[in-house]
Amino acid sequence: MSRRDLWGGRRVLLTGHTGFKGAWMAMLLHRLDAKVFGLALAPVGQTLFEVANVASDVDHTVGDIRDLDTVKRVFAAAKPSVVLHLAAQPLVRRSYAQPVETYATKRARHRARSRCCAHDTGHRSRRRHYQR
Repeated sequence: MSRRDLWGGRRVLLTGHTGFKGAWMAMLLHRLDAKVFGLALAPVGQTLFEVANVASDVDHTVGDIRDLDTVKRVFAAAKPSVVLHLAAQPLVRRSYAQPVETYATKRARHRARSRCCAHDTGHRSRRRHYQR
């Protein structure tokens, strides 16, 4: 089975798609013919997301993953078979200066995944946890 066979037509919800890694993942998934839905904060400054015009390949929603109502709305619209969470605090120095915000973002992505997958009765849910 090729990667295109695996991802082609699959509905993927990608958080953090306006960040560097998220933008690359969105472009890769689009190239593999996945239907990509994104939820992320608005990009700040000149980013890969804007330079590569990733918004044209993604059903793009600007929002905060700490807002559960927004996450539920996006999840309901996307009806994803796969959820990839790349939303995070990318700058180590900023995470030291803003530890509460950094922790809240990390915690929110786990809470949102759990709550949305638990309420989604149309899909079989398999959670896998990967450690860095």
